[in-house]
Amino acid sequence: MDMFSRIPPAGNAVFLAVFAALIPINIFNGIRYKTSVYDLLLTVALLLEVLGHIGRLFLNTDSPNRSYFILYMIGTHWGPILIGSAIYNILPHVTVIYGQQFQLISNGLYFNIIFATLDIFALIFQTTNQALKILLSGFAIQALTLLTFLATYRYFHFKLSHRQYILDARFSNIYLSRRFKHYLIAAQTSIILLLLRIISISALLSQKFSLPNFITPVLDDLHLFSYPDSFDIGSRSRIWNFLDSNIVFGVPR
Repeated sequence: MDMFSRIPPAGNAVFLAVFAALIPINIFNGIRYKTSVYDLLLTVALLLEVLGHIGRLFLNTDSPNRSYFILYMIGTHWGPILIGSAIYNILPHVTVIYGQQFQLISNGLYFNIIFATLDIFALIFQTTNQALKILLSGFAIQALTLLTFLATYRYFHFKLSHRQYILDARFSNIYLSRRFKHYLIAAQTSIILLLLRIISISALLSQKFSLPNFITPVLDDLHLFSYPDSFDIGSRSRIWNFLDSNIVFGVPR
């Protein structure tokens, strides 16, 4: 991890400022659009990123300090995982608005359980700084989770495009809106960027290739550009505002 801790202070400061600036914006969006779980995960992710970059700044002046290194590891590794967790949270909502016959599973809560379990394992492996193989295993679990989400959504999209049933008209004002479609594209783009970050960092850590110092922070912070609301602020709120937990998670009325 030394290659990532010894990044020019200017680059760290820029990313630190951007992540910090997104925090109040995200809190405002959560209050305005009433998307508490989604924005709570993103807010915690951004706070962790800020702490991680503070730790990385101190590593440039006091590299042997283990406390700064742990702060850097937790912040910059947990942040991207929680950004992914926020995106996974939309899947149960998206898969119910077209009609019950298009649902992939009977209860959307199962999606949350599966992704949360994988995320916990990814957090544990990426936090345990005992060996490079363990860290890479954490990246592999995170990549598996991202791919699972992407594959599940693409299968759902395929099933929807080859449908033999009539779409549920109750929520047509959501799934026919341009902003809703834009957000789904943004969510998939975010997942792909998170995957690219994992692949790039894993290759660097495995010493498959080397890059100049000024390129390294871009790869390590590639997930900054995966922040979903950077693409279309507010469009995802429609998913939550029109769907309650009774519909999404199959709770009896």
